[in-house]
Parts: sequence; structure tokens; C-alpha cells
Amino acid sequence: MLLGDIVTCHPTEGERYYLRLLMSVRGPKSYEDLLECMFEAASYQMPSNLRQLFAMLLIYCNPTNPRELWEIFESPMFEDFKKSSN
Repeated sequence: MLLGDIVTCHPTEGERYYLRLLMSVRGPKSYEDLLECMFEAASYQMPSNLRQLFAMLLIYCNPTNPRELWEIFESPMFEDFKKSSN
């Protein structure tokens, strides 16, 4: 695959879709862009995918307020653990 190829992918492909989404823009310009990405993902992705996305954002995007991101999305990221512990 060439670096310039545009690959299409469906939102159900999880990580691949979100990586493609992040690569299709010049990059998050602000903390609000990262919040928007997480809110969109939280609306229809599995908790495990949210955790992976959160980790990638921490590693590659260096958010200005990671604790706030954690506090906002802690509940949706761990819904699967909450359900299994009941």
C-alpha cells in the first residue's frame, strides 16, 4: 500500500475506522477536538474500543488535561466491567 492511498472503512471496524478518521484531518487542533472524538466514539463503540482510543489519544495526542478526559469518559469506558460484576 502506498502512503498516499485513501482507504475506506466502516465505523464497525473499530480501531481501523478511528485511525482513518484521525488521519483524514490535519490533526486535532485543540482539546475540544479530542473531546469531540471521544464523545462520538462513546455514542456507538464498545467499552474496550473506547479504552484503546483513550490510550492512543494519551500516547499520540498529548492532551492538555488527561484527568478531565478520564473523568468524563470513565463510566462509558468501563460499562462492560460494571455489567459483569453484577
